[in-house]
Amino acid sequence: MILFSEALKRLNENLSVLGVESIPVLEATGRVVAETIRSGIDCPWGDVSLKDGYALRSRDVTGVTESEPGSFKIAGEIKAGGQSLIEPGMNETVRINTGGRLPNCCDSVIAEEDVTRHHDEIGVSYSFDSGFNVLKKGSDITKGTEVASKGQILTPQDIGLLTGSGHVQIPVIRKPKVHLISTGSELVVPGESLTPGSLYPSNLSTQIAWFRHLNIPVKMTILKDSLSDLTNTILSAKSDSDVIIVSGGAWKSDRDFTSSALKEIGWDKSFHRLKLGPGKAAGFGKIDNSAIFILPGGPPSNLVAFLKIVLPGVRILSGITYDFCRRISAVLKEDITHRTAGWTQINFMTISQCRGKLETRICKHPQRLKNLAQAHGILTLPEDSPYLAAGHLVDVDLINPSLPY
Repeated sequence: MILFSEALKRLNENLSVLGVESIPVLEATGRVVAETIRSGIDCPWGDVSLKDGYALRSRDVTGVTESEPGSFKIAGEIKAGGQSLIEPGMNETVRINTGGRLPNCCDSVIAEEDVTRHHDEIGVSYSFDSGFNVLKKGSDITKGTEVASKGQILTPQDIGLLTGSGHVQIPVIRKPKVHLISTGSELVVPGESLTPGSLYPSNLSTQIAWFRHLNIPVKMTILKDSLSDLTNTILSAKSDSDVIIVSGGAWKSDRDFTSSALKEIGWDKSFHRLKLGPGKAAGFGKIDNSAIFILPGGPPSNLVAFLKIVLPGVRILSGITYDFCRRISAVLKEDITHRTAGWTQINFMTISQCRGKLETRICKHPQRLKNLAQAHGILTLPEDSPYLAAGHLVDVDLINPSLPY
């Protein structure tokens, strides 16, 4: 068995970011930018009005006051998004909508509520400087400037910036294609009737839910205990999958076929079994260009191996630099002691708030699935840390994304 820290090291050594694909910018929220993106245009494309009003030359209103207002004849109109070929002369103006491009000879705009209008003339009662109520060319985005950096995860606001800078398609890191395989003659497809000794594949459903939460598409297969079926399914999956996850059959009984199937296929094993509790039967390797993960079948072990081994691997492939599970700090309310010296121990935790501070306790529901469902996060006790005393501030990785903390 290897240490958990060594397992993470081998993940990083054997996995790398997937290739690049070009997708519509409107579909890119949450995606990872593959290369630096620069604006192809100036935005706005010219000097435009910030108001519905009248375009003027600022020098023409020098000295204008309430007692000595200026008078200007309306020579035409410019709609939003457009420009006029009219160039107003001395003591002339052009009616302009917000977003309209100013005539070349004008450098300012007075809002329509600040003028008096009589037929085709307006009166102006105060002066202003050049640039008044004008958004200058390129003041939002300048052509050639960086609008998204390599490795950036795009937000809805980033999509607006990219669209405003003229982009329709953008390069992003390709999402991994995932195939989930659950093995066990006791497994029954959800919706079918249970027979004595059978059960529904809760591990599979949990994994599907996690990948949907992460917007990663998955395929799934449920298999009976059969070496040939498992071998053929893995061989088929590797042709169109970046990630294959096999749950069950990971230990040493005569019905645990996963290791045998992988040996028959000739996988490039990085590790199988590690000092991680729960989750010791987890494994990882490669089959051609596909990463394959082995997970134990027991729900607590399966979830820990998924969270601590699979998700870090998927994160590497996706080019994501942050952990999928958000980390918070909370005050530990009970002592935690290592069950097995030299192992990494994972504890399922609940979190509560008391007097404005977050507190955390070990989740102790007697039923396994309910215990997992009620857990808010996981606390990792490293192999070199045999004891955590109550009252200490500890890090908890949230596995319930809906928590407001």
